[in-house]
Amino acid sequence: MANSNGQSLDQIRRREEMGRIRGLARRCRNDAEFIAKLWGLDLAKFINEPEPAEYTEIRFVSPFSLLDSESSNSNEQGDVE
Repeated sequence: MANSNGQSLDQIRRREEMGRIRGLARRCRNDAEFIAKLWGLDLAKFINEPEPAEYTEIRFVSPFSLLDSESSNSNEQGDVE
């Protein structure tokens, strides 16, 4: 059985499924980029030049610094005086 464009229901179903997969991949990439920023990681570095796990340094970045568009006057240790 075909629709007015001459496509079978199977072709339509496959196209819709591929659209959902593309959407999921796009959301996963956005999530990975956010997590990388949150942890201070450079995704391009890991993709282009992966390092052994023992040499990978992970540091935490304050989520508020990602939201703050202006640089703050606080020192490296935070706002403790």
